[in-house]
Amino acid sequence: MFNFPAVAQLWPGVLTAITIALAASFVAEHQGGPQLLYALFFGMAFNFAANGEKIHAGI
Repeated sequence: MFNFPAVAQLWPGVLTAITIALAASFVAEHQGGPQLLYALFFGMAFNFAANGEKIHAGI
């Protein structure tokens, strides 16, 4: 049904995206401003992570 090795390879990237989304939500809630803008800023700041082997598959 599921290809577990392939799903296991996605987790680091998925967890990175979830962490960035949660951080953007937290900052938007506490500092004001649009959540999407903060998510964009965090995404730009962590763009280097997309080049890593482990994270690239999940993103």
